[in-house]
Amino acid sequence: MLHSRRNTLSIYPMKDKINPMKKASLDSVLRFLGQAKVATVFLPLLMVILIIGTIAQKYMGLYAAQKIFFYSFFFWWGFIPLPGALSLLAIILISLTVKFIFYSKWSMRRTGINLAHLGVLILLYGGIVTAVQKQEGALTLFPNQAAQTSYDFHKRSLRVLKDGRVFLEKPFDHLELNTPLEIKEIPFKITIKDTCRNCAVLKRDHFSDHVTYRTMAKAVMLQDKKLELQDEKNLSGLGFEIQGLSKKQDGYYVTFDVMPTPLRFPHKSSSFQIDFSKTPYDLPFKIRLKEFKIDFYPGTEKAKSYQSNIIIEDGSMHWPALVEMNKPLRYKGYTLFQSSYITSDNGETASVLAVVKDAGWLFPYWGATILSIGLLIHFILAFTVKKKS
Repeated sequence: MLHSRRNTLSIYPMKDKINPMKKASLDSVLRFLGQAKVATVFLPLLMVILIIGTIAQKYMGLYAAQKIFFYSFFFWWGFIPLPGALSLLAIILISLTVKFIFYSKWSMRRTGINLAHLGVLILLYGGIVTAVQKQEGALTLFPNQAAQTSYDFHKRSLRVLKDGRVFLEKPFDHLELNTPLEIKEIPFKITIKDTCRNCAVLKRDHFSDHVTYRTMAKAVMLQDKKLELQDEKNLSGLGFEIQGLSKKQDGYYVTFDVMPTPLRFPHKSSSFQIDFSKTPYDLPFKIRLKEFKIDFYPGTEKAKSYQSNIIIEDGSMHWPALVEMNKPLRYKGYTLFQSSYITSDNGETASVLAVVKDAGWLFPYWGATILSIGLLIHFILAFTVKKKS
């Protein structure tokens, strides 16, 4: 009995000393975050960032401004890091969440107000999820053609394949100049020599004695130029050097993201491929274009409306669907929009479908519904109390 008592006295007093300190520090943190002044301090800063980002769109384009100011946790002003909109929004959201959970007054009379606050929180959380995880791409389909790969509107990547298998996929923004790419399965070196986010394709007017120019690089050179305001119009490209493949294939190459076919290099019994393009991502289903229809304004060649009759092929399940202007199709977390169309050299028309994956697309519906119900309950209760009085 005495031994048992000693064990009890030697353990629990220490625990009693630690837990109150932890509890006090946690309470102080929660009290600080739950203060209304946290949101009132950071909300004006968020408004300043939104104003700066909106003005910047005029000079750098919508996508670049959103990426730097709105969809980032911080950005650089010279050598000074400044908080981006996501950081400020996250702080405000954490503060509002703490206040809602720990410091809200819970009563029947305040049910409507609390539900309305919950709806606002859901809307804010949805905004962050959308900003962080949203993918925007497009795929082009000719009649009776099926595709399962969409290409990102804004991101570019370099891919190296061997016999159709991808051994390297590196984002354009992560490419390092004059540093060989490390690929163990590839028996030659690839070194990036030049990159341009928006390239001017110029006639090559000078040649280096120490460089062997191959294919298109013999005739053209890529020169960096000012970014377009619409990011989709930027032509990204790069120049790279191959060493250790063969005397006929080693040398300097250029490529850019609208080349119809990737560069291929046969070697012994294998075939290597270097592909620089808008970043591809596979869909969990196939889309087959059955028919594409265009209606023109009378007496003009200006399109009034267009629509795609498609077939969704998901495993053994095939079902028809219609994608029209302003009438998108949603399936498995993806939204298909009728974006535009193109006409090939032989006169055949292809449909261009925008493919958007938005993990937070349901949040606005949930948030708006809960907010509306909360306001409705609040008004009913307020009217009832007023009528009784």
